[in-house]
This record gives sequence, C-alpha cells and structure tokens, in this order.
Amino acid sequence: LAVAFRAEDFVERIAPRPLLLIHGIDDTMVRFVEAESLFARAGEPKKLFPIPDINHADVYEARNADVFRTVAAETIAWFNAYL
Repeated sequence: LAVAFRAEDFVERIAPRPLLLIHGIDDTMVRFVEAESLFARAGEPKKLFPIPDINHADVYEARNADVFRTVAAETIAWFNAYL
C-alpha cells in the first residue's frame, strides 16, 4: 500500500487548507528529501519545519525535551494562526 500511494501525487489538492510539515533532518525511516518534495508540491499556506539532528521519533524521547517543547510551540502557533 505504501508503494502504491504517493503523497506527492495528492498534496496539491489540499490547498488552500494549511499544511505544516515537521520533519527530522536525520530521519532514516522517511528521508528529509521526501518532506522537501512534498513541500515543493504543496500549495499555500504551507510551512516546512526541519528539526536538526533528529531521527524519525527522537523528538519524543526524554533526552530531547527541549526539542519537543520547540516542536510543540511551533505546532501551537500554527494551529492558532490557521484553525
């Protein structure tokens, strides 16, 4: 199923609904270039929030509490602006 579905083929249809992409630059499960590709095809409003030195789910680990707070603040700000 994952091979048959490509988000890049559908993301343009989301606009004008807001799209926030939060992605770890060091993600080994879903490469950061995939987020960049999705972002490039998305319509406005859109934002790509790259997280340096973070793998796929590292943001939720206790050792990354500061990163989690940053991501949460970014998400809340986005929601406040667009919801």
